[in-house]
Amino acid sequence: MIRLRVTGADPLARKLIAASANGPLAVGQALVETAETVMTVSKTDYVPVEFGVLRDSGLVQPAIWQGSQVSVEMGFGGPAKSYALYVHEDLTARHTVGQAKYLEITLLA
Repeated sequence: MIRLRVTGADPLARKLIAASANGPLAVGQALVETAETVMTVSKTDYVPVEFGVLRDSGLVQPAIWQGSQVSVEMGFGGPAKSYALYVHEDLTARHTVGQAKYLEITLLA
């Protein structure tokens, strides 16, 4: 039996609790779906865009199970890895499209 206790992030908590009734694989799928939603909002509403390389580099990896724990990795990088973190963290930069903390803002929302 899997027991979940998630605080905050109510939509994710509801998905995970419902998924746990359908088995562990469903929990991983719920995490992936939530990460995809976060990534989509980040790409469309927050990522600074000059040429689109940074925006296009955003990805969500498949769920990874280690024993009874599951994780999903997501982020920006690939061909933009040399500057993705800098753009994310630079609060002084003024972008014509997007803003700093483009992934963090969406995750916190």
